[in-house]
Amino acid sequence: MFSQSLPLHPAVVHFPIALGILAPLVTLCVWIAIRRNGLTRRAWLIVMGIHLLTVGSGVISMKLGERDEDQVEKVVGKAAIHEHEEAAEAFVWTSGATLALSGVTFFVPGGTLLVIGRALTSVGSLIASGLVLNAGHSGGVLVYEKGAAQAYVGGASHD
Repeated sequence: MFSQSLPLHPAVVHFPIALGILAPLVTLCVWIAIRRNGLTRRAWLIVMGIHLLTVGSGVISMKLGERDEDQVEKVVGKAAIHEHEEAAEAFVWTSGATLALSGVTFFVPGGTLLVIGRALTSVGSLIASGLVLNAGHSGGVLVYEKGAAQAYVGGASHD
């Protein structure tokens, strides 16, 4: 369907970035709304959903980045790509842990453990948000400072 030479990572990567930045805000807003009795406990499914979308889009972005890695590596070198890859992995793993925590929290019946679960989910999403900004920054360095886009410009063969 898509040519192997068409880089999809740059298009898809904006989803985990946006979701990773929005996740802490959504998590906190839902928690506050539940606490003030504006929403039922089932509203926590919204939190689980945004974290699921964040992790899913992050994994897809990483897979697409791996697909593009060999082509871009010819232009920017291995070290810069490795730094970006490590930053992305830290984000996805942290987001995955936060997703798991939000899921466990959904099933806690109440009390102190529920508050701790929601607090830890909020903190995890804030940490993941910082990590996605770091991954996005290192990706921007690849494109704008190191010329990664040149691997696909002008029809020149980089094989």
